[in-house]
Amino acid sequence: MFGAGVLMMILAGSFAVFFSSTLNFGHALGLLLPRTMVSLQGFVTRSVGADLWYMVVYPVLELPCWAPIAALGTLFLLIGFLRRA
Repeated sequence: MFGAGVLMMILAGSFAVFFSSTLNFGHALGLLLPRTMVSLQGFVTRSVGADLWYMVVYPVLELPCWAPIAALGTLFLLIGFLRRA
């Protein structure tokens, strides 16, 4: 888990450099995987409900592109650190 956390932090840094630090996560995901956004929204609204899309997923997609990846990396680093202790 510690290695995955380090990898995610490197990926977050490269996203912040490659894209601009102001580009949101949803737009970056749309640039990398164009058909994914439509499929993801359709899946979430059909399977779980539109409320989850507008209350949880959409705010995450509005964050800067590096923030969700850095949050996952931080979580993985914390889990890896706690497992070693």
